[in-house]
Amino acid sequence: MDVRVVTLLLWAGCGSTPGPAASVPSVPSVEVPAHPVVDPPTPTVPAGRPSFPIFSAPFAGEAVASNAFDHAPHAQPGRGVLDMTGTWTLGTPGHRGWDWRLPVGTPLRAMADGVVVFAGVVRPFHCAVLGRTVDDQRTLVLQHREQDQVYNVIFDHLEQVDVTVGRPVRRGDVVARSGNSGCSTGPHLHLEVGREIGDRRVSVDPYGWLGRGPDPWADAPQGTASIWLWRDAPIPWREVERAPEEAEHDGPVFVRAVRYAGWDDARYPSNERVILEADPRVTDGTVDLGGWALVGGDEHPATLPEGTEVSVETPLEVYMGEQAAGPGSVALGRAAPMLPDPGGTVRLLDPSGGLVHLFRYGLAAQQGRRVPEAARACPGPAAGCVPLPIAGGVGPLAFSAEGRWLAVRVGTGIALLPSQGEERALIHDDLGVVDLENPGGLAWRGPEQLLLDLATSDGGRRVWSVLPGLQPAVAFPPRPDVQLGVADAVADAAVLRLLTPAGSTLGRWRPGQAEVEQVSRHQLPLASVALAPDGTRLAYLRGGAAWVIDLGTLEEAAWQRGLPGDAQLGWLGGDLVAQEHDRVVRLAPNGPPRPLQDGLGKGALGRSPGGRWVAVQREDGGLVVIGADGRRLEGPVVQGEVTALAVAHGAGAVELAWALPLERGAPPALFRARLATAPVSPAAPAGGAR
Repeated sequence: MDVRVVTLLLWAGCGSTPGPAASVPSVPSVEVPAHPVVDPPTPTVPAGRPSFPIFSAPFAGEAVASNAFDHAPHAQPGRGVLDMTGTWTLGTPGHRGWDWRLPVGTPLRAMADGVVVFAGVVRPFHCAVLGRTVDDQRTLVLQHREQDQVYNVIFDHLEQVDVTVGRPVRRGDVVARSGNSGCSTGPHLHLEVGREIGDRRVSVDPYGWLGRGPDPWADAPQGTASIWLWRDAPIPWREVERAPEEAEHDGPVFVRAVRYAGWDDARYPSNERVILEADPRVTDGTVDLGGWALVGGDEHPATLPEGTEVSVETPLEVYMGEQAAGPGSVALGRAAPMLPDPGGTVRLLDPSGGLVHLFRYGLAAQQGRRVPEAARACPGPAAGCVPLPIAGGVGPLAFSAEGRWLAVRVGTGIALLPSQGEERALIHDDLGVVDLENPGGLAWRGPEQLLLDLATSDGGRRVWSVLPGLQPAVAFPPRPDVQLGVADAVADAAVLRLLTPAGSTLGRWRPGQAEVEQVSRHQLPLASVALAPDGTRLAYLRGGAAWVIDLGTLEEAAWQRGLPGDAQLGWLGGDLVAQEHDRVVRLAPNGPPRPLQDGLGKGALGRSPGGRWVAVQREDGGLVVIGADGRRLEGPVVQGEVTALAVAHGAGAVELAWALPLERGAPPALFRARLATAPVSPAAPAGGAR
């Protein structure tokens, strides 16, 4: 099997607050006539667009597309994805596939004749959106050869795989069942198409590029042109749905769901649909909607006809165009679409013009949801914290020396955020092949060189160097039998994780070395790793014990046993510290641990360059920074458990950054704070040794 095809890019696809009362705009309303049933359009290749129609739909019937292919060569957090029409819409930045919302167990079909090249569970990896390691992600990869073209199709997050490696498949064969396995926040199919170009597998959009001007993904060094690949394509509808308790509204009826971004909405406005529902908490009967109105992005209200009703038992489907599906539905007869594809609002107005429900969808829903939640999680500078403009898959954090830059793994690449001054944030994802299931490590080697590990086209991993200008260059000599990962670094050395055929261990690289030097004699389950600030000692967690390697003699010794498996290690000055259970302790070669502080057992352990500070979270959510000189700085109180922490000593202040999920299953948001370095209280031992 060609292992290149299993370099998977796996991102699951991913209410609202009423605004002030609105009045009916001063434009004529549209009275609704009766309309016959009109079938939705079948997507076909637009005239003049390149095509190579080889694929049939992977499932029967209709499904909602919850995430689109991103044609932007650089992931742009906060903007969503640039879809095939050239429109910015809701989605995960850097997403190189399509997500379809399907019930668990939906039969999935081969899209063309081909052969099975992978079938089973992928290797365990850290899932950023769930905040944990997953080991149950079922995946199927089919390879299709047509003329001189080779395409690999990935079906991901499966409940069941029905074929085995090497088996030929025919178009339409049931090959798997959709599911919710692995790095997924809800039942769906992640479908990804990769085209083989030489020794590369490049993700392409099977819908091609339908926007004005050239395809940005085609011009990217890591991309290529996307052309229409469908014989019969699923309609890429988007839909947002909310339960009554999620839809804040003022009245007996609310907007339950909005379907938008269909196929050729300008010609087929009935691609757009709004579902109205009676709230059983307010009414138990039928509500007459005659004279009520819906207002969308063009501000032209459409009035529902007399006799239109909705009840708790029977929701009302409202189509924007001429399609009406029968009882329980009505068509507004519009000649143009009402719901902008990027996102917007739908207002439900009562006959007096009063606002009953403001429903946000698409990017507007994302922004409307995240901003209030971010404000609650971090009210602003007066509260000691500021939200940062990064969202969508925030991974490890690392400050450079003096806290000038904060590095964040996000989307398909890396973001460098300045801590202050006039410099702007830099976002870059042209870093070769990026393995999204395993974002890898981050470490600064001195103030100007960031190290990170990335996937390679042969399925392995290598360590790269990235300068603040975001120009990548291979930093370490490749070893054909070893996969490399970043563990930690100081100015004149880097510690790497080495994955060899025999197992995992640790290595060291210093400037001028031709090879990575193995420094541990053990094959290790790779847990917390910390390099001393002077580069002379290396600590790691193995088997519930903190081990320390003298990098001069390469002798290893267990400093402390009986630590929990999720303990985190760091260096504070010349002392090794560990966060374990509900306290932070100093460790020594002989003797019991000495507590720095009790009641600091939540979340992550943040470490600073040079070992001057560590950051932790109290049980009440408050962030605390402890200095090597005994100072203790109190940070903001955070509502929730942080998933990543970083700290650095800046000019007259300590820079603190943390990642915090704002809602279950959502990517975490990023925040920062600057803490004055005047002492608040000494970090005195509490509770005695134990």
